[in-house]
Amino acid sequence: MALGHAALSSTRSGGRAPIDAEVYAAMSQLIENDASAFIRYAIVQSSPGSIEESVAGQMMDRIPAEDIGIGWELLTAEESWEEEFRALEHPALLAKHEGCLMNTDEGFADAAAALPKAEVIAVPRAPCTSPEFANALRSFCLDLGADSGGGC
Repeated sequence: MALGHAALSSTRSGGRAPIDAEVYAAMSQLIENDASAFIRYAIVQSSPGSIEESVAGQMMDRIPAEDIGIGWELLTAEESWEEEFRALEHPALLAKHEGCLMNTDEGFADAAAALPKAEVIAVPRAPCTSPEFANALRSFCLDLGADSGGGC
């Protein structure tokens, strides 16, 4: 299993909440006011180097503006998967997005502590766009393949 922005939940309350409630509220307000502008400008500005303007434009070409709010709600719904996460017995690669505005350091630290045998990596861009994460994932899969004769 490989996870970017690894956390035990997507909660926004409590002392070690994995999601920064204030940043979440600000992003939600931007989406509510102007979903298209959120994609075109806020994502680009809030994740330097992760999502470029050209990619944001492609997103807008593919995602109807009226679906952005619904997608945001589904993507950021408060859930906990801590019990299942702690019970995981398979190899894991956990990635932290250094400097992420919304995902907290505490949330990542708690995920890494829950899986002490997991490989961990911190990357300067969102893991889904990070060459460092891609390389770590490739190595992770190759190592699994060498160990078991299979791979990812």
